[in-house]
Amino acid sequence: MVVIPTYNGAKYLPALLESLLPQVPQERVILVDNGSSDGSVEQIWKQYPELTPSTCSQNLGFGVACNHGIQLALTAGPRWILVLNQDLIIEPEAIARAIAAAESAPRIGLLALFQMNYTGDAIDPIFRNYLPDTYWDDLLLFEPQMTYTVPFVPAAAILLSADCLRELSAFDPLYFMYLEDRDLCHRLIAHHWKVAIAPAARVRHDCGQVRADRKSFRWNLNWYRSRMIYHLKTSSRSPAAALLTGLKHLLPSWSPSESLHWLIAWLRCLPLLPQIARHREHVPAVAPPTSEVSQ
Repeated sequence: MVVIPTYNGAKYLPALLESLLPQVPQERVILVDNGSSDGSVEQIWKQYPELTPSTCSQNLGFGVACNHGIQLALTAGPRWILVLNQDLIIEPEAIARAIAAAESAPRIGLLALFQMNYTGDAIDPIFRNYLPDTYWDDLLLFEPQMTYTVPFVPAAAILLSADCLRELSAFDPLYFMYLEDRDLCHRLIAHHWKVAIAPAARVRHDCGQVRADRKSFRWNLNWYRSRMIYHLKTSSRSPAAALLTGLKHLLPSWSPSESLHWLIAWLRCLPLLPQIARHREHVPAVAPPTSEVSQ
C-alpha cells in the first residue's frame, strides 16, 4: 500500500503518479488531501478514479495526514506501507528494490528510498548529510550493500513495516510539520527496530520546495515549535525540567530573531506539556476527528 499526503500539489502530483502507477496498482494508492485549495486533487481523482481518496477539511499537518492514510492502509493487511511526499518522482523498479532490501534484514521498521535531486543527476543535498561513512567506503570499493543502518533519515520516501506500525504506531500528531520523522526514528530505535537506507531504490526529490518555505515567518514558527516539542519529548529530564532547560535558547548567544522564535515556541508548548509528558514513552497514531476527515 502507498500513502501520499498532499497539499496544493498541482505542480507535482501528475509527475509523481505517472512514475508511481506503473509500479503499483491504482487501488493500492491512498491519496490524503490535507485541505488543498488549488483543485489539484479533484483533477487527479477524475484522471485516476481507482485511487483511494481521503479528504481533510483543513490542513492538519503532515504527520496527521500520514497517520490517517496509514490507518486506512493497515485495514488491507499489507506487510509494508510506502509513504511518499508529493514532490517526488519514483525511478523504475524502485519500489520492488525497496521491498527486497527491507526484507533482506530482520527488524527493519523504516527503510528510506535513496533520494536524488529532482533532475536525478546528483544526490539530494539534504539527504546526503545522513548517508553513513560506510556507504561512501563501499561506493569507492565497488561493494554496495542492499541496506545501510542509520540513526535517522528524512521521511520524504519511506517504507514502513506494518508490524512495527502496529507495535509503535506512526507519526506523533503533536508535530504539525517538521521533526516528526526524527521523532519516529528515535522511537523505532529505542524499541529495537532498525532505520535503514536502500541505495538501489531511488527517487527524485524537489528539495527546492523546502528551501522556498524556509523564507517565511510561518516556516520558522513551525520549525522552532517542532524543535521544542522534540526537546521536551526526548530530554532525559522530567517534562517540567525539560521545559525549564528549553529557556537556554533565549540566552544572548542567539540572534534576536532566533530568540524570538524560541520564545514563541516555548510559549506555544506550555499548554501541550501534559500531552507531551504522556507521549514521551509511546505515541498513539491518532487519526483526526471524523468530522474533519472523510473518505
